[in-house]
Amino acid sequence: MFKITLSLLLSSTLIYGQGFTFRDTAFLGASSSAPVFSPTDVGGLALYLNYTDLSAGSVTTWTDRISGRAFTMSGAGRRPSKDSNGVLFNIAGNSALTNFPQVSYTNCTVWIGFKMSTANTSFKSLISDNTDSQGMMQGNLSNGSMIWYPRSSSTMFNAVAGVYYDWVLLKTNGATINTKGFTNGVATADSAGIATPVNLSYIGNDFADEAYDGYIKFIAIWTNKFLTATDAANLHTYSLSH
Repeated sequence: MFKITLSLLLSSTLIYGQGFTFRDTAFLGASSSAPVFSPTDVGGLALYLNYTDLSAGSVTTWTDRISGRAFTMSGAGRRPSKDSNGVLFNIAGNSALTNFPQVSYTNCTVWIGFKMSTANTSFKSLISDNTDSQGMMQGNLSNGSMIWYPRSSSTMFNAVAGVYYDWVLLKTNGATINTKGFTNGVATADSAGIATPVNLSYIGNDFADEAYDGYIKFIAIWTNKFLTATDAANLHTYSLSH
């Protein structure tokens, strides 16, 4: 066996100008592939909703992978539906998923992967609290103007109907510190700061029935953690392949 191996090494040196090594052989050498990124790789994850956890069809309950928070809808006519594109919410059905009492997340990063069916100047909530519609939504400034309400005068970016976005929002509790964000790994415009945490009770709607119209694939929240541009780009790459 030693003679055969030595012969291979000498032959490869003479023919290719360099010796054969075990690293060149997949079954003997170490793998050169990079680790596959997952949102759970980023520390501080407090909530993670992934549409692949759901069966196709009407969605009664969507459960968070981290703490087990269950967002539900008892009324059959108001339930969203899940297909290969994500969880579909619609205005006609005033669909929503809710969890009470609301939970507050401080100095946090929020990630939502979404695709709107329509983009106009009506308020449409992606996520919201249960008292004053504070949350991430489409505003009324221009078609598809995405805002952190109640800072309705600060458009962070404009979404186009039928286009998928990964929106990453960096939310501090400081009124004088701007709220920053990324879409698909690229920085958005800032939004004016507000001294409140992210309060979450509604998905796809709010207490004022400002229903969202479109798909949501992922929702995640990291507490006491502000994601970087690299993190945001990794999330976008992840969502495009899942």
